[in-house]
Amino acid sequence: MTVTRTERVALWMAAHIPLPILASPERVLINFACIVLGVAALASERPDSLLALWPWWIAVEWALIMAGGGLAALVGYWLRQGADGSKWDLWLSLERVGYLAIFLASTLYGVGALVVFGWQGLSAGIVYLGIALAKLLRLTTSTSARAHLLTPRETGAAE
Repeated sequence: MTVTRTERVALWMAAHIPLPILASPERVLINFACIVLGVAALASERPDSLLALWPWWIAVEWALIMAGGGLAALVGYWLRQGADGSKWDLWLSLERVGYLAIFLASTLYGVGALVVFGWQGLSAGIVYLGIALAKLLRLTTSTSARAHLLTPRETGAAE
């Protein structure tokens, strides 16, 4: 069987991209984007943004929660890929804390953009509320999966 140039390029890329990124690139990129959004909110001032309308301490807290949530979710996900046993549960818990933080920060910003800016805030509101929904779904599925895995252990039933 002949391997085409496109297949060779794809195989080369797959060999050089870390496994957690190959397994779920959108998860890694969204969590990384949340870190960037939080750091950018701390590092720069935009007079026309929603953060400029909030008291400074709320804007700083929002930025820290967004960046911290992204970092926790990314580190938890990344380290969970190679973990086993009790370490796997630890990294899953860290990842879930990150999801919760991102969910809260994204919901606050998305609703705030819609309430304060109305139609002009629609695109930002949809993006942030979409991120919040994605993190809520990820948090819910990881919680139900965890509950499903723990149920036989807690009841003493054989798997």
